[in-house]
Parts: sequence; structure tokens; C-alpha cells
Amino acid sequence: MSDNFRYRRGDTKPILMVPDSAAPIHVGDLLFQDPTTKKARTAAAMLNQGSQTLNQQTLHDLFAGVALQRGGALEPGEVSFNLNPLPGQIVVATAGEFEFDCAATAFQPGDLVGGCNNAANTALAPQQVAKVTALANSIGVAVPEAAAIGQSCTSVVVRIASTILGGGQQAAVPGSSSGAV
Repeated sequence: MSDNFRYRRGDTKPILMVPDSAAPIHVGDLLFQDPTTKKARTAAAMLNQGSQTLNQQTLHDLFAGVALQRGGALEPGEVSFNLNPLPGQIVVATAGEFEFDCAATAFQPGDLVGGCNNAANTALAPQQVAKVTALANSIGVAVPEAAAIGQSCTSVVVRIASTILGGGQQAAVPGSSSGAV
């Protein structure tokens, strides 16, 4: 993956989180807080729960926000980036509006948006979203640009809401059917 500055507008209500050193985190990645280690992990590093719906629900339950800074592990072949060592903490947006890629979909303002499985259907994509119908699957709501309302588009602006820190809807029991993330 690569760093993508996805921020469009609004107060990001930034926080500092310790990144998990097992996988790279890029600017623009959807992040969750590991329930055991309490470290930030990219959605792509979450264990596959068996279906996109279960993956979305698990991301919703543990959603921290969007990475505003690079961290975690280096990509294969990298020695460092920005001529600095990886930071011990990264800045994470827990609110605000961010533009994400999606499959061609028509969005109306307020449509629920959740994570999206990767092309292989083996895990969530780190920087892609999908329209969802249940609050328990969502990480935010669509706020499409005026010209894009009701039009089929391959990107959408999403007003995110961190479940764990930003006032997003809490599920009764965080986690998934498998109990592993």
C-alpha cells in the first residue's frame, strides 16, 4: 500500500496511539485498536473473520480512526523513510471527513459506510470502504460532494466516527464470532 492523504475537512480530534510493530501503517489507513495489546493496527492486519460482514462488524467494534502519520513496521526492502526512524507513537484522526476509494456506488448524504474486503476476499482493505446497511457494520457516514450525490462514483467522502474514542456507536459486545482479531 502507499501513503494517501485522504483528509478533506473537519476537526480530526487527533490522538496519539502506539502502532503495532508487526505490520506497516500508512497515512490514510483505517485503524483499529487491538483489544489485547491496545496498539493501533491497520484494518488489513485484522484476522479474517470469515465474511465481509463479520470483518466490518469487528472493525466497527474496535475502530480507532484514520492514520495521519506513518508507523508500525517497514515495508519489505525499506531501511527507513523520511530519514527518521519509525515513531514510537502515531497521530490518528478519530473524526473528520476523509475521501476513500470504493466500488462504483451511488451515495446519498448519511448513507452508512464500512470497511471493504480486499480483492482476494481474505481480509479488509486498508484504505477502501463500502456502503453498508447496518450501524453495526459502519465506521461513518457518507457526505458526498454536491455533484456526486446519487451518482455512481468510485470514491466517497466519509465522516468517520471512532468507536473507541470518538463517540461512534458502541456494540454491546466488542469482537467477532471467532473472538480473534
